[in-house]
Amino acid sequence: MAAMNPNPISTSLSNCCIDERWISGTYIVSGVFTIPFDRIGTTVLQDNLPALFSTLRGKQLRKWPRGISGYYAIPIYEGNGFTLDVVQWVQSRPKYRYAMWHEPVLYDLAGNQAFMNTKWGLYGLAFRKHLAERTFHSLANIAQNANHSSFPTVNGQHIEFPT
Repeated sequence: MAAMNPNPISTSLSNCCIDERWISGTYIVSGVFTIPFDRIGTTVLQDNLPALFSTLRGKQLRKWPRGISGYYAIPIYEGNGFTLDVVQWVQSRPKYRYAMWHEPVLYDLAGNQAFMNTKWGLYGLAFRKHLAERTFHSLANIAQNANHSSFPTVNGQHIEFPT
């Protein structure tokens, strides 16, 4: 029997970058997960949620109850091209449970472009600067590792971010 390749989500869970801090009276635990994929659909994005949040809760250093503590999972799916339905789902993904937020990002390695939700409104406004910095810093590192000389475009827009 041939050996199976490890599931990309499994490797990403062990290599995730967790950050914990107080922001506006809430203890935020955020995790950036870089997940390589050849093909991805909305079902896979949704099926990964339990593992992402379980990893965040498991690696959290300080234990606070939900309501005082909030969890942000920021999976960055790396690939070469994504279908329109996946891009649209990511850009308008549904809200999740109280104190648990999912901010998926699609990163096209070949085109050096990212797709993500940027229509947040007032929802989680106090945390947006922190989450944008974490997401953009990770995207800058991924682009650099992929030998791109510039920061990726985000939803077709050029973003000024120091690399």
